[in-house]
Amino acid sequence: MRNIIAKLPVVTPWLLLLLFIQILFIDVQFKTDGFERQTIEILSEDPEIETGNNWSIGKGIILKLSSLNLFIKELKSEEIPQDGYPDMSFDQMSRYVFGLKLLIVGLLFLCLLCITAYFSWITQAWFRISLNKTLHWVGLIILFFSMISSLAGIASAGNVAGIFALFYFLFFVYLIFSYRGINLGKKESIQFEVLKHTSELDEEGKKPTQTVELKPWRVAYHFFIIILVGLIVGNLMYIPLFLLQKHYSYEFGILLIFLIGLLSAFYIRNYHKISQDGTIPKWKNILASLSYLQFKFLKNTVIGISATLLAVVIVTLLFSILLLNADVLKDPRFGLTEKTAEF
Repeated sequence: MRNIIAKLPVVTPWLLLLLFIQILFIDVQFKTDGFERQTIEILSEDPEIETGNNWSIGKGIILKLSSLNLFIKELKSEEIPQDGYPDMSFDQMSRYVFGLKLLIVGLLFLCLLCITAYFSWITQAWFRISLNKTLHWVGLIILFFSMISSLAGIASAGNVAGIFALFYFLFFVYLIFSYRGINLGKKESIQFEVLKHTSELDEEGKKPTQTVELKPWRVAYHFFIIILVGLIVGNLMYIPLFLLQKHYSYEFGILLIFLIGLLSAFYIRNYHKISQDGTIPKWKNILASLSYLQFKFLKNTVIGISATLLAVVIVTLLFSILLLNADVLKDPRFGLTEKTAEF
């Protein structure tokens, strides 16, 4: 039994990948008491896909986004008087479409995480534990809410909702055992440990040596060059990119994705050059480098969000203490008037 549990993390990423793909292309909904769908959601659905009175299999997120974009495009092509132009409706649609785009990007990132978690596990990379645990936690959260939604729909949809709830429950239990399998795999041999020290290495995987003596005039010279390059780049690249983003947002998005892809390829190339292992095929080395890039992205994202939340909590606490002190100073027992106690 222990050996079977230890092998579960190899299969889990592909099962979760199927779950995320299902969310992208297929949406299963159960109607419950007090549940009302938004008008925008109804516009994005195809009534011919309805399969039951109290439950339905409709379009997934990608298909909903495509339908809404087509609807908005056709609506904008109509000649509508200026005083009758539905500005509020278009703003609401735009916010809903933007939310769908963010959700699609997040799910595509999770699909990539499934692939990188799998290859980091089979290559026994040192960061495989963190990647796979992150993937499992995301899967557990999604399955938990899906199970709750199915249980809430049993009263109206009956056996159909019960079958989905049972499936999500079994999948949830399976992920718990698979998470146990990750902990069992900690004792296995690890590879690509050199990537732990990438911040200290150059592109060739060597520690840089100090060969130039630092002098004040040299520091000032380099500082001047950095300022000059910043001004040139800002005027020749930043302003055109800002105008492109403002007037051609779709084309700017394509350019941004292309640049991110180039930057990712650059990092993957450097990681591969530093950490390549001759005992495994080249394609596995490349995919391990891709896995490490996603690991770094997740790590930096968690650190950034944690730092932001900590700053918000500290600032909120300071303002709360300030307001509390202001209220205390206004107490008549201190002998201060309203004017002297105001801030």
